[in-house]
Amino acid sequence: MRILAVAAGEIFGGVERHLIGTAQIRGADVSFALFHDAGLATSLRDEGCEPHILPLSHAYDPRAPQRLAEIIRDIAPDVIHVHGYRAMVTVDLIRPRLSIPIIKTEHGLPEPPSGARFEQFKTRLNTWLDNRATRSASAVCYVTDDIRRRFKIAHAGVAQHTVHNGIAPMEPQAFHRPDDIPAAGPVFALVGRLSSVKGLDIALAALAHPAMPASATFLVIGTGPLEDSLIRESRQAGLEDRMRFLGFKTNVYDYLAHVDGLLMPSLHEGLPYTLLEAMSFGKPTLGSRVGGIEEVLSDGENGILYDVGDVGAVASACARIAEDPGLARRLGENAARMQRERYTLETMKNAYDKIYAEVSAHS
Repeated sequence: MRILAVAAGEIFGGVERHLIGTAQIRGADVSFALFHDAGLATSLRDEGCEPHILPLSHAYDPRAPQRLAEIIRDIAPDVIHVHGYRAMVTVDLIRPRLSIPIIKTEHGLPEPPSGARFEQFKTRLNTWLDNRATRSASAVCYVTDDIRRRFKIAHAGVAQHTVHNGIAPMEPQAFHRPDDIPAAGPVFALVGRLSSVKGLDIALAALAHPAMPASATFLVIGTGPLEDSLIRESRQAGLEDRMRFLGFKTNVYDYLAHVDGLLMPSLHEGLPYTLLEAMSFGKPTLGSRVGGIEEVLSDGENGILYDVGDVGAVASACARIAEDPGLARRLGENAARMQRERYTLETMKNAYDKIYAEVSAHS
């Protein structure tokens, strides 16, 4: 079955990791149409897949739908698999010319409107256009049951499925320990875009909490709109040596493979690839009871969970890992076993194949 995946490819996050995994597991059976020739395009080329780059001089470039229609005509895919609002709206513009099933995957919730009034208007407009276009799809897939429930009304009338993300197993000994990881622990990684939803302000407050081990260090890997303010706040609190902002790292796996745990004090999450990667490495994750974190982890079995915004609980969770190596090892081993049993590329591929077959049979 020939699949055409359509996505923005602008930044590098969960969607992009999903598509790289798709390329790895499907090989020549999948093609890609992207709006940006950026990090995802480079990674796909490394996998031996040359993506089609759509024209995009601005967010609503009218040439993109026509170029996408030409790509679809040349490839003649059996299914079009869409990721993201821009891709969904563009595909919907040419949908009347298509007789091909359209699948969309929702990887998370839209960020709440922020900034100037015009920017808020654009965010709301894009969300409305996205939901409207999505209702024309043959099926919608969600990476967690939580996201599926949240979109139930917005996507009413469309077949809805949960398909969890998956990765290939990863072994920590295959990755080099970076020199900037402190020799003394505990060391926890916080990985992702530095935005309000990641709860980094909660992590900063937890680092100053009395229950936090005095030797604990947080390595913050990523960039985003809150980076400057968080760096400033950590300096003002005298914590700049213990909360270290490393910026974007292409070798993030080197860090995940050698820290003592992954810290995720998020306000919301889909099913983060960073979580699955930490699990595969056998590292305990300390996360909020939200979204995919709560859906995947069981407190005290393969991770540690705490309520959103509970600074003291975050500090206590870090202390438990620091004080009980046996607990940390058991949590990590259980997490690694679960990843290899439930969250693999093969499991993800098989779930999508079943949905592809169903929508194709009814097209």
